Amino acid sequence: MNDKVLRLLGLCRRAGRLAVGEPSVAEASQRRSKVHLVVLASDASDNTKKRAEAHARRANAPLMVLDCTTLALGKALGLPLCAMAAVIDAGLAREIEKSINEKS
Repeated sequence: MNDKVLRLLGLCRRAGRLAVGEPSVAEASQRRSKVHLVVLASDASDNTKKRAEAHARRANAPLMVLDCTTLALGKALGLPLCAMAAVIDAGLAREIEKSINEKS
């Protein structure tokens, strides 16, 4: 698990630049607030993965699967669990993508 990625996602949440959970990601991908990155926990269900792919496609944003569980992602965001989130800040999205790609 990349702690830097989770810290950046937590920063996005505190800054109000993160849509958390499937309903919020769906809304953000349909609204004018531009989704720059959709992230998914590694243990998300197949249905959740399909919905995340659809939201990312609608927003024309990359989808990245994190090397963490829904429990770890939720904890980083101050929630019990979280399978999906969308970054709506371009700079933070670039930094998160860069950190994920460095890990790979």
